[in-house]
Amino acid sequence: MDYSVTIILFLVAAAVGGFLVLMFTMLSNWRAGSRGHEESDANQSKRSRDFEKCYNTCMIAEHWEPDKGDHCESLCGSPLGAHLSI
Repeated sequence: MDYSVTIILFLVAAAVGGFLVLMFTMLSNWRAGSRGHEESDANQSKRSRDFEKCYNTCMIAEHWEPDKGDHCESLCGSPLGAHLSI
C-alpha cells in the first residue's frame, strides 16, 4: 500500500469523524436552545412585571402627573431603578 493511499484514507476518516462530531454538537445545541425559550419568556415577563410595579409606585409618589411619566420611565428602565422603594 502506498503512502498516498494511506494518507487519503486517513484524511477521509478524519473528515467523516469531524463531520460526525460537528453534527452531534450542533444537534445537542439545537435541543438545548429549544428548551430555553420558556425560561427566557418567563424572565422577560418577570422583568416587565417589575417595570410596571416600579412605574406604578413612582407615578403614585408623583401623584400621576403626566409630566412625570418620562422621569419614571427612565428611572424604572435602568437596572438600579427596578428595585426602587419610594
